[in-house]
Amino acid sequence: MSTCFFIGHREAPDSLLPKLSAEIERHITEYGVTEFVVGRYGRFDSLAAKCVKAAKKRHPGVTLTLLLSYHPYDRPTPTPPGFDGTFYPPGMETVPKRAAIIRANHYMVDHSDYLELLRKLRALPGVKKVFVRSGIRFDYLLADRDDEFFRELVEHHISGQLKVAPEHISDPVLRCMGKPENAVYNRFVEKYKKLNRDMGKNQFLVPYLMSSHPGSTLKEAVELAEYLRDLGYMPEQVQDFYPTPSTLSTVMYYTGLDPRNMKPVYVCRNPHEKAMQRALIQYRNPKNYDLVREALILAGRGDLIGFGKKCLIRPKKGEQVKVKEKTSAQRPAKHKTIRNVHKKKGNKV
Repeated sequence: MSTCFFIGHREAPDSLLPKLSAEIERHITEYGVTEFVVGRYGRFDSLAAKCVKAAKKRHPGVTLTLLLSYHPYDRPTPTPPGFDGTFYPPGMETVPKRAAIIRANHYMVDHSDYLELLRKLRALPGVKKVFVRSGIRFDYLLADRDDEFFRELVEHHISGQLKVAPEHISDPVLRCMGKPENAVYNRFVEKYKKLNRDMGKNQFLVPYLMSSHPGSTLKEAVELAEYLRDLGYMPEQVQDFYPTPSTLSTVMYYTGLDPRNMKPVYVCRNPHEKAMQRALIQYRNPKNYDLVREALILAGRGDLIGFGKKCLIRPKKGEQVKVKEKTSAQRPAKHKTIRNVHKKKGNKV
């Protein structure tokens, strides 16, 4: 039995119905899908359920299951009309309610079919290597029930480097993007490094990053530059945000509001500021010096202009470098030495 699980946005237009219905029909007739699982917390979910119910009339063997994000004891949910049952993922009992929907979605996603395909490709006569360059959702990878796919990916399918898309490291910006918090990406990185160490491999991660997404001020852009500094990496290409139709990010861009909670969102629309945010990601490029310097000054981060290890750029010739005065708590305590004691005695005379 093959299963298809729907994940979509809360908002979805009725114009999706014909395309969605056609895809469901194709999955039944071409891929042999007999079970469809859908949630109930958005317009897309209701559209998907409507299409599957119609398909069930044409294909009696097809079933429709409702995915429960909350424990039936806390929120009793009878099986809705047209559904064949409900499913509550095991192990969800300890998940905080604020993360229940996301965790339930993650449970339903695995890489078993992908792994089977990669194994078949490796077994083909004459095929020496099958490489995966990008397209891996690191958050879904961490949600797998075991590390089987992750291990085989690292062992057989990476040609020196894997491209992934954290897109940013600031949690407020990531929330606007609809992506998991930065701690999730950090866990992925640590796991990736550990698997490489265990296998005696030295393979790298190449992060895709985005500048001036709604929610990103110069402050968040500087934080991203500092992250890259600590990583010792400067991306050759940077994706600058541009609004595209039918996305939440575009709604934020044009309205200045997050449609999920109607709270104001900072939007960078000024071309010069967009250039500064982009330049910060490539702060090592000499062509970006003036933009980076201006951005740091405007962000109140002149401390990153100087000769220290943590500085992003050096000051201009003849420019005074402002060094923050150390507080008494930060100053190293004076040790009693023969020389210090001698000086003190001399001062008394």
